[in-house]
Amino acid sequence: INYKYKDKYLLQSTLRADAASVFGTNHRWGLFPGISLGWRFTSEPFMQPFKKYIDESMLRFSWGISGRKPTDAYARFASYVATGNGSYMIYPAIAPQSVQLDNLKWESQSSYDIGIEMNLFDYRVFIEGDIYQKLTTDLLFNPYNIPTSSGYGNFAFFNGGALENKGWEVMMDVKIIRGDFFKWSVSLNTSQNINSFVSLPDNFNTERSTSI
Repeated sequence: INYKYKDKYLLQSTLRADAASVFGTNHRWGLFPGISLGWRFTSEPFMQPFKKYIDESMLRFSWGISGRKPTDAYARFASYVATGNGSYMIYPAIAPQSVQLDNLKWESQSSYDIGIEMNLFDYRVFIEGDIYQKLTTDLLFNPYNIPTSSGYGNFAFFNGGALENKGWEVMMDVKIIRGDFFKWSVSLNTSQNINSFVSLPDNFNTERSTSI
């Protein structure tokens, strides 16, 4: 849906439903909504006294959910391997090699962004600022080590834990000279970004030099 009212109130929304055979029937479908809003506040009557200094500018907001699936189309299926002659009581045998993953599901990424775009002094100065956050849940680990006492070394894929990414960014562009034959502009950009694990799967091994 795209909607614009009086060329100053903007709305865009989406809703997507995806299905992937890489998942079992209980988690095959993913629903991913999204919405963005914009407000050209400089078109409001109360901004008219400032038109000499502030050109077309906008406040905006966006929020949405997206999903990620395993790269292996057969990730959820168990696999088997044939042993050589004499490996099992002198007879060849079929042995399981990987676990069937019926509960594998979409990795979910929920994010929002709040921003402002401002043009000042007859479009000579442009300022843009954003504050954002992205939360990723049901992280897809590939592979995920498990105790060898289970009879397997790892899961090919495993959902678990949550990762947060948040920060801010400010950009400014100043057109110092805007001549017909010579132009000179200066840009400045500064930002901060923080990545942190909100949670980890149960029994997650945090030691780098050992295995479970």
